[in-house]
Amino acid sequence: MAEPRTDADGRRVHPARRRWAEGLLAAVLFLVALVVAGTADAGGQHRIDIGGDAAWLVSDAVGQVALVDGASAEVITQVRVGRPGLPPGSLSIAQADLDAFVVDASTGTVGRISGATYAWDHRSGLLTAGDTAGLFVGSESLYLLDNRAGVVTTSDASTLSVRGRQSLAARVGTDGGVVDRAGRLWLVDTSTGDLVWFDGTTRHDRPRTADPTHSRLVLADGRPVLVNLVRRQVSPLSSNGAARPSTCLDVGAADSDVQIAGASDSDRVYAAVGSRGVLTIADLAARQCGSVIDLDAAGHELGAPVGLGDRVFVPDFTAGAVHVVDTAAGRKLVTRRVLAPRHQFSLTTQGDFVFYNDPAGSVAGVIRLDGSTAEVRKYGAERIGAGPGGTDVGDGASADDHPPGSTPADGPGTGDVPRPTATPPGGASTPTPPPAGAPTGRSPEPEPNSTRPPSDGAVLPSTPQTPVPQTPRPANPGPGGGQTRPDPVLTTDPQPQQPRLTIEASTTSATVGQNVRLRVAGSGVVDASWVFGDDSPSSQGINTTHAWTAPGRYVISANVTLASGPVSVVNAGITVRAGPAPQQPTATGPTARVALTPATGEAPLAVRVDASASTAGSSPIDGYTIDFGDGTTAAGATATHTFARAGDFTVTVAVTDGAGLRSTASATAHVTTTAAGPIARLTTSSSQPTVPTDIVADASASTAGSASIASYTFAFSDGTTVGPQASATIHHSVTAAGTYTVNVTVRDQAGRSSTANAGTQVTAPARVPPTAALVFERAPAGGVGGYLYRLNASGSRPGSAPIVSYLFDFGDGEGDGPSTEPTSAYHEYLAGVHQASVTVTDQNGLRSTATTTLDGQASIALEKTVVASSSAGTTYSVTGTSRGAAILVRSVSGTGIHDDQCTGSRFDSVSGRPCTFQVDVPAGTASSVVTVVSNAQNSPTSIDVAK
Repeated sequence: MAEPRTDADGRRVHPARRRWAEGLLAAVLFLVALVVAGTADAGGQHRIDIGGDAAWLVSDAVGQVALVDGASAEVITQVRVGRPGLPPGSLSIAQADLDAFVVDASTGTVGRISGATYAWDHRSGLLTAGDTAGLFVGSESLYLLDNRAGVVTTSDASTLSVRGRQSLAARVGTDGGVVDRAGRLWLVDTSTGDLVWFDGTTRHDRPRTADPTHSRLVLADGRPVLVNLVRRQVSPLSSNGAARPSTCLDVGAADSDVQIAGASDSDRVYAAVGSRGVLTIADLAARQCGSVIDLDAAGHELGAPVGLGDRVFVPDFTAGAVHVVDTAAGRKLVTRRVLAPRHQFSLTTQGDFVFYNDPAGSVAGVIRLDGSTAEVRKYGAERIGAGPGGTDVGDGASADDHPPGSTPADGPGTGDVPRPTATPPGGASTPTPPPAGAPTGRSPEPEPNSTRPPSDGAVLPSTPQTPVPQTPRPANPGPGGGQTRPDPVLTTDPQPQQPRLTIEASTTSATVGQNVRLRVAGSGVVDASWVFGDDSPSSQGINTTHAWTAPGRYVISANVTLASGPVSVVNAGITVRAGPAPQQPTATGPTARVALTPATGEAPLAVRVDASASTAGSSPIDGYTIDFGDGTTAAGATATHTFARAGDFTVTVAVTDGAGLRSTASATAHVTTTAAGPIARLTTSSSQPTVPTDIVADASASTAGSASIASYTFAFSDGTTVGPQASATIHHSVTAAGTYTVNVTVRDQAGRSSTANAGTQVTAPARVPPTAALVFERAPAGGVGGYLYRLNASGSRPGSAPIVSYLFDFGDGEGDGPSTEPTSAYHEYLAGVHQASVTVTDQNGLRSTATTTLDGQASIALEKTVVASSSAGTTYSVTGTSRGAAILVRSVSGTGIHDDQCTGSRFDSVSGRPCTFQVDVPAGTASSVVTVVSNAQNSPTSIDVAK
């Protein structure tokens, strides 16, 4: 963000507040000017409401820029920014709101015109004099790209003070830079393909991002988009320069003269293809690229399209016209001629208007959304006319005023007889005085570089000071046998290096409704297409007639086709007066019409030419001549001709009547080569050499044939099929090692297909088995009369794959089983030596076993106590206790045993639970031995209860 600055009192003023203050001051001055103007002459006051619909337009010839208002089609002000007579292309301009930033390449001067006060502030030395520089305006920064010095200069957009200079070794083309909505400057290095962007004075780089030869940078809805014409891809760029998912662009490899531009208010990219004369549209949001609109301008030199809402304006330098396209309806709305053919001009958009400009001359104008135009003189005179009709190519032409002081033939007195024009809002216009040194007068001489048609008049001279004399024709008998004045000749200057052509007419002035007979005279004339300066349809043929429906001055224009091939444009003027039309000759010529069946197809193409719909005039049709456009001709109203090679052939039919009057009509046979299908190309790769991995199949190098590619279908050798789909690449995951082959089928819009194969091999990683580990851990007593142990295998380690299972063998014959916890199991062991094991298995099925031994030693002790004694004998209670591990008593044997709680019991020293049994010993018994058999080390264990 720009740093605040101080005012005259030393207070800090932010640039935005300063701009607001400038605007407020300008508003106050403007209101004061209105009051003064109203006091001086309220009746002649002409107010212009200036909003966001005004554009600054340059004029090299007088070294100035003019602010043109779109709504009124008026010049608001003119500002001198350089010396008069600058070489063409010296001035370049960029506009931000109503501020204008101008570079004079001849001196290296950079300046700013305030949109609030129209003040011109400029700096020298920021650029190399005599070198064309790039001028880019950000939100608060002004970027100056000096290709010769290899320097990017970043300046404050308000003060032009330099913030920083950075070296730029990159080579940048004329259309290689854009500034996005965040104020960042984006560039493509045309030698390396590096993407470079500047955020103020901070530089960023992303190497080898673009095709250095075939990539273009455009803005779509204020965001940078990279267009690759070879790969036919449109890729939006993120803020770090990475390409987002791309959209296709329907431009063929054979297309030439492709001009790319992005929409200012939507995610669209437009491509004007001069070789085919079409406009193609890539919709980034919908990921679609199939929209194409025929401009009927094949082979023309087209300029970069300009989008405004649902309208796209395509400059046509060959025709000197602008094609207006309605994208919502998917059709061309109208074609308007704005300058003479084969003349360069620029288009720019501001608000709801598109402005065209001849930077080498004084002519500019406004194109509205409905296709109507208004022409403006940037200096030397007021606007020429702002009527709603404009000029349709083939439907009329804009007329200039005739030279000052000239008198139209048969005109009503002296002076100018202007063509009717619409009155601008607010009353009559008071033109802004031209800058010092600019040409003056209402209709100045054409500039040296101007290609405007010559001025109206009975005779159109090569220069205003040297009129060309009229060529008289034989007098016509008037009514009653009298004589009328000779029919004059309307003549035009010849085109350089072409035969001299003239427009001959039955009169140089006419009344409303009067039919005027016109013809083109000159050597080698084959055909002519007429426009009459009004809104009437065009006419075809060397001879024609026309009647005007309103008084005024009109320019008649004829696009003349010569036998040698080139097309020449000739013009003449005529004055139309109100009043009754004089008696006209009744003779009319024929009207030629031609139809081709079929009009398009593959070579060799047999075409039937039918001119039988031609109509006769005053005399019957005497003959037909058909020129097939490939050097062969035929006679008759119909003929069949075979075109053996591809190309566009103009078939011309000439119809002649008995009076010698002639008319021609033409149609084009479009002959194509034999339709070719697409060519599939495929490459494969894997994200890593071992499984698991992704196999990447890429068919983006496939090329289209006669029709664009519609879909891609991929088939993998493991049985997986994907598609058909619009994307040319796919990722497929595999988990098993092996060689995988991929087949891609590429299908175009006409149903033709092509296949390609490719393969890739992936291997399995080296397999390392797991390592098992097992230890015994004493657990708290949990069983009845036994010891509880934990078999812990958590120390086991995986190999090349994770361990998925643990299987324990307790080693005491009581079975085995899976773990009761993730890596351990619990088991009760009796006294004895036990060998336990665990087997671990990993994800690849590899196993490992670990074994450990439990040495559980125990002994049993028997003790007796007297329970009861009598003369018959004594009853003893024998108690068995454990010393060590758990003991299992298998049997108790002896004489007199009863209440046996030991046989089959388990007990241990931890739980403290002994076993007991009773023995009856009769009186007088010397010895009574009882034996206990168990798993103790001292088994069998005996006790003599009688002793």
